[in-house]
Amino acid sequence: MNRQNYLKLYGFLRNNPMLLTATVWLNRVITALIYGFYPLFLFYLFWTKQKGWLCYLLIPFFSFVAVSLLRAAVNARRPYEKFAVEPLIDKQTKGHSFPSRHTFSIFIIGFCTLPFQPAIGTTVLCLGVLLAVSRVLLGVHFIHDVVAGALFAAGAYFIGFHFI
Repeated sequence: MNRQNYLKLYGFLRNNPMLLTATVWLNRVITALIYGFYPLFLFYLFWTKQKGWLCYLLIPFFSFVAVSLLRAAVNARRPYEKFAVEPLIDKQTKGHSFPSRHTFSIFIIGFCTLPFQPAIGTTVLCLGVLLAVSRVLLGVHFIHDVVAGALFAAGAYFIGFHFI
């Protein structure tokens, strides 16, 4: 995304308070829902004695650590840094934009949920798309950051549950 396109999108949201409020709300609510849902999902797996339930904790955890290390190593600037504007949400982080951990997290949770509850897993993945879009619209990630987060989640799930 170049500066001109970013500033058009940024200005559109900044100049539409209702849309901005809705996008901020969507970002916060989806994040809270999923981070609240995941421990309940893990408890469900444990309580129902699902085979390999511990893998549904460890594979996302170690994958999250790997994504965090990659993010620190790359240390890519965020859109609001690159284009010298105020972020549209309260965000002061410098760098660490690539890949998006929010997107990674919701997608790995969605992939883990799919085999047990396909409707819930599909819903989580759809919420993941909405979260990714909101992160881009709010100026805290570029499109390639959120796409990479989703792809890393898919890869971590596939490798973790099919080869380990």
